[in-house]
Amino acid sequence: MKLHTIMTGGQSGGDLAGNRFAIQRQIATLVNVCAEFWPKRAEDHQFFLSLSRYVVTPLSGIEGLRSRTLYNVVNADATIIFIQRPLNQTRGSRLTARFCEENHKNFLVIRLDPDYPKREARKVAKFLAKHDPEVLNVAGERTIFDAYEIDCLHRAWNELGQPIPKKKGA
Repeated sequence: MKLHTIMTGGQSGGDLAGNRFAIQRQIATLVNVCAEFWPKRAEDHQFFLSLSRYVVTPLSGIEGLRSRTLYNVVNADATIIFIQRPLNQTRGSRLTARFCEENHKNFLVIRLDPDYPKREARKVAKFLAKHDPEVLNVAGERTIFDAYEIDCLHRAWNELGQPIPKKKGA
């Protein structure tokens, strides 16, 4: 795998779960946020503030979630969008998919189902193996339960035979 960076827009739910996974797997993580942005949930806000230890890039000159979404799509090699509702019932995730199509970027929409985690992980693993991105944009609904997305990414990563990083000091 060439993957070296997971990029997100830093929103609560789907986005920050991508950053949490990256940190757990010791993959560089890049958060591109727009002006006037803060995660909504208190625990996400605390996690977001802790990301200053990693790479947090406020996009100067690019305002609004729409511009940030386009920036992330264009600057990633591929995008995975995690949703719970049908795509046509979402705003941000639907916009992300549209920007991927308009910019001829590879993307995968995963509608997470906690009853079938292996199925979704297999789809993610196949997508990553096929497109082998260096920079992966992870997006998703703000209401998504992060643990399902993180579990899906870990299962996919394991299926691809990627090593689990050793804990520091071990």
